[in-house]
Amino acid sequence: MDVELQKYYEARFEMFASQGWQDLIEDLTARMNSISSIKGVKDIETLHLRKGELDVIEWLVGLPELSRETYEELQGDGE
Repeated sequence: MDVELQKYYEARFEMFASQGWQDLIEDLTARMNSISSIKGVKDIETLHLRKGELDVIEWLVGLPELSRETYEELQGDGE
């Protein structure tokens, strides 16, 4: 893995360890729980909006794990 990519992942892991990231994930998880039901959805536009919002939240919540897996794969490629 080249130096720039190494720095990229180190900065990302540092961000994931920060209190700000933890607070964001807590807020996003609460939001995800509040909109994960289709209860109260009045029209198809709202349904699509919620689906999109959930997709983004799930991606952000899963980003640390995805980053870790990718980082480990990249480290393995250099061996």
